[in-house]
Amino acid sequence: MPQVHEKIMTANEIKRAALEVGADSSGIAPIDSFYSAPKGFHPRDIYSECQSVLEFAKKLPSEYWEPERFLHGQYCLCGMPANWPDWG
Repeated sequence: MPQVHEKIMTANEIKRAALEVGADSSGIAPIDSFYSAPKGFHPRDIYSECQSVLEFAKKLPSEYWEPERFLHGQYCLCGMPANWPDWG
């Protein structure tokens, strides 16, 4: 079996790595940020020991957007509440 070498990365190293492989945005949110997540959508519903959530985003070209679909609930647009800090 191959030997596994663990390296602890800092938050900035993780964000930089995401950007280097093509993400347009990246961030890290503490688990406490999800206090109001509905049952089944909280990160600890997936992994009970979760302490942070990594976010990586990629912009879609504008021709992929069909705004009328958003009005009819065919897509879920998720965003951070205005009072959340910028995890940047």
